[in-house]
Amino acid sequence: AQVARQVVGVSMPLNEKWDPLNLGSTDAKLKRYTEVEIKHGRVCMIACLGYAVPELFRFPGCEDFENGLGALNSIPALGWFQLIAFVGAHEVLVKPRAGGFGPWDFGLGT
Repeated sequence: AQVARQVVGVSMPLNEKWDPLNLGSTDAKLKRYTEVEIKHGRVCMIACLGYAVPELFRFPGCEDFENGLGALNSIPALGWFQLIAFVGAHEVLVKPRAGGFGPWDFGLGT
């Protein structure tokens, strides 16, 4: 059987991208959601490292922070501001490069 649309996320036995709420109704929306999904997946991979690494290594000045989810209670207000500002800047500034290989090519290390 031939796949109707050659897009990421289509595999047998489906012949179209699974989108029950029709959020990717246009090609531009589908392209944007694909880019965002790839970027968020990469951020999640880094977050998993950030969850495990403090068990082995601490930056100077961060010795008093707790590990794992307990760290959420030990972050000062300025740290929360820094975290939210970084996430917002990443969402706004990091985009796939023009003329790249595809929506996964952010031009970082390629």
